Amino acid sequence: MNDQIWLGTENSYFAVQQQLAAKVPMPNLSADDKFMGIPNPLEFEVHDGVAVGTISGGLLTSSTWITRLFGITSYEDIQMALAELSGKPEVRSVLLNFDTPGGMAKGCKQCAQFIRAYGETVKPVHTHASDMAASAGLWLYSAGLYHTVDEEAKVGSLGAIMVHSEYTEQRKQEGITDRVFRTAPQKALGHPLEKLTEEAAAQIEADLADLHDKFVAGVSELTGIGTRKVATQIATGQMFSAEEAKNLGLSDAVLTIGEVVAKMARKYKPKAQAARK
Repeated sequence: MNDQIWLGTENSYFAVQQQLAAKVPMPNLSADDKFMGIPNPLEFEVHDGVAVGTISGGLLTSSTWITRLFGITSYEDIQMALAELSGKPEVRSVLLNFDTPGGMAKGCKQCAQFIRAYGETVKPVHTHASDMAASAGLWLYSAGLYHTVDEEAKVGSLGAIMVHSEYTEQRKQEGITDRVFRTAPQKALGHPLEKLTEEAAAQIEADLADLHDKFVAGVSELTGIGTRKVATQIATGQMFSAEEAKNLGLSDAVLTIGEVVAKMARKYKPKAQAARK
């Protein structure tokens, strides 16, 4: 996608780009307030000790005031939102609800690792797909200690995508001739102002294959599903129904989000309160 490796659908990529291309007046930014006081798009509501937050839309690596203005969630936002919950004693567990077609590759693995570490050492984190957890969303969804999916939701789309665009014919029609000079043979291969060479295409494909393998390994490690099974049965780019996801091991149960919250509230009820019951 214009030389950005994207763990998501093509439509989600262009939707995010269209939002970011909107003409918005540039505010006066101070060095210590890059968000201009605009709240984190990932907000949590606490229900009986369970903090519930929905990760929706295309996912970016990091945030600025403009991404927050349009409500676009980033991996940075997710980690910041979880960190803020750590100091709230009324929150005993966290439910991350997913409705996302995926997002940028950069930062996804680190965010998934953060979610798992947070769930194991700070507050238990469960994950739920109310609509879809696709591609990058699947990687993050896999980081929960327990995974559930709504009966009408889908998860999957494990794979990476990148669209390379070159403009040589367009420039030629405009009467412009470009020539790329480089001091090293592999410098900026795949430049949009020259024809895509076999060497450049091979490099792009190798980068995608490497990311694909890391994606497979990450989902395997987080879910406990064998790497071979993930590689052959899950990493097909396919979206799976709730029952298919459960049969594959991507989901532990098919439940509504209300049922999940109720189960979590009972499971993580304070011991003294549970004893009185």
